[in-house]
Amino acid sequence: MKQKSTPWSKLQREIYKLLSPGLGLQIHCVAYRMGSRYGSNDLPRYWITLGKEIIWDYPRDFLYDDIGNELSLVDIYPYGSGISDISCLLREYIDSPKDTLLGKTFDKDKWGLTDLLKAADRRMGRERLKKLRDNSDNDAVHEIIATRLGGRSGAKAHPNGEGRPGKGRLKGDLLPLLSRYSNDDVQVIHEIRPCL
Repeated sequence: MKQKSTPWSKLQREIYKLLSPGLGLQIHCVAYRMGSRYGSNDLPRYWITLGKEIIWDYPRDFLYDDIGNELSLVDIYPYGSGISDISCLLREYIDSPKDTLLGKTFDKDKWGLTDLLKAADRRMGRERLKKLRDNSDNDAVHEIIATRLGGRSGAKAHPNGEGRPGKGRLKGDLLPLLSRYSNDDVQVIHEIRPCL
């Protein structure tokens, strides 16, 4: 018997249709159930891997500002909108015509996600990739483009000055931060649904 696909898997399948074949880039979404005596929360996470290396991780890559100061919980983990905003951004990217992609500014992209997608998009030829590389200061974008153009560079430094986060480190990294807040301080997610 065939199982019905969840909305995330449908969105994920559409994204994968746009990715360069053989690139080894994967996009993941999961919600971690965090229970306590006050109730439970679903903590959303998106992450992108190139090969086995995590190159983009929401919310982990966004725990600190540009100079290394820890952001407040409200700034880093928008319970009611962050995951939906990312899903809606992915939908907007999928629906964008290929001839407008390189020059298009995605106003809702607060995470640098669309440049990663552009770098991995099979519709972007060598010249467009080179223009994107020249106009981007994002190490993950450079890594994807280097992989596509034939020469993979090594792992880049993480924005907060450390190495890239390892698989599964998010939950442990957020627990001390989240333990400072009670359930009254945050809005609980009831359901993660992509913008379809």
